[in-house]
Amino acid sequence: MHSIENNKTILLVEDNLAQIRLVQEILKGTEMLRNLAVVRNGIDAMTYLRNEGEYTRASRPAIVLLDLNMPKKDGRELLAEIKIDPNLKSIPVLVLTTSNKQDDVRWCYDSHANCYIRKSGNLESLFNCFQKIERFWFDTATLPPFPKQMKANQQRIEKLESENNLLQQENYQLKEEIQDVKNQLQQVEHKLDLILDMLQNKL
Repeated sequence: MHSIENNKTILLVEDNLAQIRLVQEILKGTEMLRNLAVVRNGIDAMTYLRNEGEYTRASRPAIVLLDLNMPKKDGRELLAEIKIDPNLKSIPVLVLTTSNKQDDVRWCYDSHANCYIRKSGNLESLFNCFQKIERFWFDTATLPPFPKQMKANQQRIEKLESENNLLQQENYQLKEEIQDVKNQLQQVEHKLDLILDMLQNKL
């Protein structure tokens, strides 16, 4: 699990597999790629953000990159849901979309999106876009701290994971000790058998 104090996790919410691969290719070899988490619809995004289901150990993202047009729950619904959730509303949401409709732009800002970026099909432009995102959000801007309750919960999870690892180590050691005792008992039984054979031969 990532450190809660130095978290640079980026959650990309994008349904188009070609777009996901394009982003991954652009970010290849960068720290942003190492910190990139991907979900493909709004329902999975909320499951991730709330640490539910398969995402119970997922890191809280520093920023969310959000596509608007997706199946199940689209980016508009997801944005609205994030921004009314007291534990999630402080996460910066950057809308990253091909839409240039003024209604979409206005609606996103009215719904408290932190930024609206129109995706370019040009590789160089997209690469420059991600460089600017990284420089501004991780080098220039001060990101919001974790909500106290969520920070406490994540610290508790980290503590429980540490305790669980310790218990697993102790369990492994205990199994080894039990095996050693079994081996010693087998040796004792073997010696007893030899003694019994010797006594029977003398009789």
